Amino acid sequence: MPNIRKALSRAKALRAKHKEHGLPVDVVRLATLEGVEVDRTDFGEDVSGVLVKDGERAVIGVNGRDAPTRQRFTIAHELGHHLLHANRNLFVDKNYIVHFRDENSSTGFDPLEVEANQFAAELLMPADRVRDLFNKHPFDIDDESALRRLAKTFGVSPTAMAVRLSTLSLE
Repeated sequence: MPNIRKALSRAKALRAKHKEHGLPVDVVRLATLEGVEVDRTDFGEDVSGVLVKDGERAVIGVNGRDAPTRQRFTIAHELGHHLLHANRNLFVDKNYIVHFRDENSSTGFDPLEVEANQFAAELLMPADRVRDLFNKHPFDIDDESALRRLAKTFGVSPTAMAVRLSTLSLE
C-alpha cells in the first residue's frame, strides 16, 4: 500500500529545505542540490527516464525527446524514487541499481510508482499554490485555455494539471 502522506511530506520538505518557492519549481536545481545529476539523452519512444545509483552517485537520465513538461515530471518522479526509496532494490543490473520510468509507471498499481508520482505532483504543483491560484481564477476543467494557462504557470502539461485539479477536488 502506498504511503501518500510520506510522499507529499517529502516533496514539501524538499522545497522548504532549498527555499524553492517560485513557479515553476526548478526541479533540476533541486535534484542537483540533493546530489543527483540530471542527464538528458535519447531513450527512444518507450522510456521516459531512469534512475541509476552506483554507490553514492545517483544520476537521473531523462529522455530528451520528450516534451519539456514531460521531462520535468520525469525528473521529479525519479527524484521521488531517489528520496523515498533509497533503501529499496529496484532493478539491479551488475553493480548498478536502475529504475526505468515507462508507460507502466503511471498505471497506479505499483505502490512505489504511486508514491513517486504523488511526490512529483506535489513537488511541481504544490497543493497550496494550486488551490490559491485556482480559487483566485476558478474555471471549468473543460476550459482548455484556462487549463493551459494554469499548467504553464507550473511548467506541467495540461493533462498533469487536470489530474492534479481532480486529485485536489478542484474540478
